[in-house]
Amino acid sequence: LWGAMTYLGAYAAVHYHLDQLRVGLLIALFGVGTMVGGAFMAPLRRRLSERALAGLGGLLMGIALLTITPGAAARAGAWPLFAAAMLLMGLGLVGLHTTLQVHGTEISAAARGKAFSLFPASLFSGVAVGTAVMGALVDAGGEQAMLAICGVGLIAVGIVTARIRRRRMA
Repeated sequence: LWGAMTYLGAYAAVHYHLDQLRVGLLIALFGVGTMVGGAFMAPLRRRLSERALAGLGGLLMGIALLTITPGAAARAGAWPLFAAAMLLMGLGLVGLHTTLQVHGTEISAAARGKAFSLFPASLFSGVAVGTAVMGALVDAGGEQAMLAICGVGLIAVGIVTARIRRRRMA
């Protein structure tokens, strides 16, 4: 599902006719969204349950990808929508990623260190595999399909994560 992230810079350059500096600044908004989400995590956690945070995170990330699919939103001059999508992606990442990481590291009290190291290993391996799989789709002209698959998939991951009833460790 993270395979789409690899192609967003090239996507913005082609569909919005932007130079690489502007593309880089737009992609940097993902990081800004992540920092803003991190800064507001404590108040969010007071208002939202962990389950709601995961569901909202997946929803925000999925909506971000779905709003930039080719069509009316992908014409020259429509880059502000892409900018908003990058901010949403960063905000959503904070909610979904932190919940997944907490779930992953609480699998086993005896193996917390292993679980903690396996989480990023799985994340980065997934990004690599997703990039390769989505690359074949992009090469075949399937940018819209790539964004839709990843967008709907992230929404589904958020929903499934929100529904997981996990055991509390003693």
